[in-house]
Formats: sequence, C-alpha cells, structure tokens
Amino acid sequence: MIALRKILSLIITIVLVASFAVPVHAQLLLPFGGAITTYLPGGCFGAPGQPIATAVQIGPPTFTPLMYMFGVSTSLKFGPPTHPGQWLLGMAGAYAPCMIWVSCGITICYVPNPLFLGGSIIIYHGSSGL
Repeated sequence: MIALRKILSLIITIVLVASFAVPVHAQLLLPFGGAITTYLPGGCFGAPGQPIATAVQIGPPTFTPLMYMFGVSTSLKFGPPTHPGQWLLGMAGAYAPCMIWVSCGITICYVPNPLFLGGSIIIYHGSSGL
C-alpha cells in the first residue's frame, strides 16, 4: 500500500512539473470597429527618419487607439488607413508605444510621441473605400 502511494505521488509530481515546464503562449485579440477620428501618418518611428507605424484613433463604437504597423498589419480590399472618416473593422493585438526621435543636445533621443502615446497593433482589418 505504501509503495503504491509513493508511485502515485511520483507520477503526480512528474505530471505537474512537466505541465509547468512547457511554455504556453497566449495572445489576446481585441475586435475593433468604427470611423477614424484622428489620423497621424507615419507618426511612430523605428530608426531615425524611418516610420514604422501610422497612428489612428477610432471613434464609436469602440473608441480605440490603434497602430497600423508597416510589414506587420494586414489590410484587406481597400488597403491601410488613409484619412479621418474612413471606417475600419478588424482585430488588434498587444499594446505598443508610439516613439519618435528628438534632438537631445549633441545626440538624439528616442521618446514617446506627445501627440499619440501608443495603441493596440492592428493584426488585420478591412476598411471602407471612402
């Protein structure tokens, strides 16, 4: 009886250790939709002078700050966001800050954009042609 209990305890321990040792990746996708109220083309930069994202603020019904990242976001029929009033509908992922380069005396510094602090990265979306 004691040997069976030890074997059962050992099996449970191995299963628990194995289950916590395997990495689990989860990503939350957030649905969004609405008309663009604020449009900041190429307002977020990677290297100096190289825009990596367009910042957009979506109005009702979701009121969501979003970032269309070049090479990451996928657009359907009418392409990426282009102007205020255009309607978007899609899924967004993780939050990312919107950064810009500014002069800091002799060097340049990478700081948050004061016009748009950041938003959820658009994973894929469809847009209106208007």
